[in-house]
Amino acid sequence: MIDHEPRPLFAFFGALHLPLGVHAQKADYDDRGIPRGARRERVGRVVDAAIASVSREPVQQR
Repeated sequence: MIDHEPRPLFAFFGALHLPLGVHAQKADYDDRGIPRGARRERVGRVVDAAIASVSREPVQQR
């Protein structure tokens, strides 16, 4: 789990925790730090889910 260690800290501060994550390597990003290909799609889905969890308006799926 990528969030095992910081989870108690986030809970202490009352942060919202989502069961999502993105595993990536340097090769998954271009020279400007923008995700490529499938990694870009995964980042987009995670961002959409995070926005939907704190928003009253539904987020359209990509």
